[in-house]
Amino acid sequence: MIDAAQLPGDQSAFLYRCPRCGGPLSVRGWLLAGDCFNCGMSIELSLAVLSDSIPQRTQAVSEGPAIASASASASASASSHLISRRIPTAPIQSLTKKKKRHKTISSNAIKPAGFVLDDLPAWFASLFVHVILLMLLAVIVARGREFKYVPRVMLVATFSDRNSDGSPQHAAAADDAIIAKLAGQEQTQSPDDQQTPQQDASSPNPKPSMDAIPTTLEEAVAMLSLETTDTDENVPEMLEPMANAPAPIVIDGGQQMFEGRDPKIRTMVLRREGGSQKTEAAVAKGLFWLAGHQDEQGGWDLAEFHNTHSCNGQCNGQGIAQCPIAATAMGLLPFLGAGQTTNSGIYKDVVRRGVDRLLSLQSPNGDLRDRGRGRMYSHAQGTIALCEAHAMHPEKAIADAAERAVRFLEKTQHQGGGWRYEPNTPGDLSVTGWMVMALQSARMAGIAVSPESLDRATVFLDSVATTSDGSEYAYLPEGDSTPAMTAEGLLCRQYLGWQANEPGLERGIDQLLTRALPNKRRTDIYYWYYGTQVLHHVGGPPWEQWNEAMHPILAGSQEKKGHKAGSWDPRGGGEANAGGRIYMTCLAICTLEVYYRHLPLYRKEATANENK
Repeated sequence: MIDAAQLPGDQSAFLYRCPRCGGPLSVRGWLLAGDCFNCGMSIELSLAVLSDSIPQRTQAVSEGPAIASASASASASASSHLISRRIPTAPIQSLTKKKKRHKTISSNAIKPAGFVLDDLPAWFASLFVHVILLMLLAVIVARGREFKYVPRVMLVATFSDRNSDGSPQHAAAADDAIIAKLAGQEQTQSPDDQQTPQQDASSPNPKPSMDAIPTTLEEAVAMLSLETTDTDENVPEMLEPMANAPAPIVIDGGQQMFEGRDPKIRTMVLRREGGSQKTEAAVAKGLFWLAGHQDEQGGWDLAEFHNTHSCNGQCNGQGIAQCPIAATAMGLLPFLGAGQTTNSGIYKDVVRRGVDRLLSLQSPNGDLRDRGRGRMYSHAQGTIALCEAHAMHPEKAIADAAERAVRFLEKTQHQGGGWRYEPNTPGDLSVTGWMVMALQSARMAGIAVSPESLDRATVFLDSVATTSDGSEYAYLPEGDSTPAMTAEGLLCRQYLGWQANEPGLERGIDQLLTRALPNKRRTDIYYWYYGTQVLHHVGGPPWEQWNEAMHPILAGSQEKKGHKAGSWDPRGGGEANAGGRIYMTCLAICTLEVYYRHLPLYRKEATANENK
């Protein structure tokens, strides 16, 4: 007997003659078993037999028939010691006598799959290996062509590195490395350098050209960094005309409502009115997202914005309203609010294409209504966008279109003073509020507005007031007041002549602060949009209380990752569901631009009281 460890370790196989049919018998040393190629006989060997047979073997099974011609005496000697479960006593037959026998193979004759592969021909193994290699190569090529979206973020503003007293200013705590990087890229310039339109190419950090939309964060930071040329003390009065404007934009009271958008004073206005790097970062990200979802025609679409080339279905939150005019107008307002015009700013091409799209959709009579229900909403929003675009950079084509839109608006007012979904029908406060905003935008743009139209709007506001002092408002006459309608009604009152000390305004603001201060458990962007403007015009402690509650919620709820970064999910139901992600994002950006989008109505009065 020999030890099993002495058996061949290279998985060798040998040929012997089958004791039954005389055919070639393949014996595998590592299994102590053999199988006949001819009759299928399976045998088992003892270690002693295999030990005696190992020295007598001549060649490996790869030499096939040569082994079969071994001496008959050696074969007979080896075969006589074979032990089989089914070995008959019949003598060994010659290899030349081959009889085909069919016999059911027992379970002992079944080989494991791993050993079956040993009998496969070489060409099959080669084919298998090449197929695997080709599949791996295909996977590598496919992964190399995979589209990867890299979200890009643009920042609109930076703070000066000095406070008003000349002391170093420390950047506010940022919620991500982007804002910290913004603060780190600020550069201090002399007044002469700030007035120079082009920077010396030898400068160690030259600014990129202002003619192209930024494609990286660094470009956006450098291209949109704000340099303050005015002092903090001069900001409240706002007596100088807006930079690059052909003439001051003056409304009743002598204020220039769009002056806060001027980059030369915007940083100071932002800081004085309660804004921060965090709010500006949110505005910047929102503008970048909106620019990436402008369609090929230059507009925006509430329901189909996800089909733009840059998005290609990556965003959800589609609206259900088909309103290309309203969507385009709302898409333009955040850019205009950030000081971008058809002639200046890194998004000037975005603004130009959007304005051109509005002009192409306007009827000759000035009509800017979309099809379907709520068409007067779109006319009001389109009128606001055209008036602001004209006010910030006057052009004859835009001025004419804005003028026609205002005239159409006046003609469609109901005799009761309001507007609703169709022309000359009894009004509701929601549509009427947008119309009053459009008339106010026209006045700020220097477009004449009928005094009779403003007087009738005041009459309508009286009809939807739910209190005798006009501190609360309902959607329709004799309805119940809501925070959203109260905020919209109070803003209309402010634009139509109420002073800051009006009892109804003071009590209305107190109701908003005590009963409906913004909170993250209940999102209502429509209410926040109007309430923020009302409180900002008033200023003081009420505004500070509202602002401290509002801006962390809006900035914190903005999408931070992926292709949707910079936008807001449509939450709160109602108008948010109908308008979708575009509507929600536009109103959120405009709300966060409140610090400079419109200068406060009561600024001079508040300043005078502070100096007493």
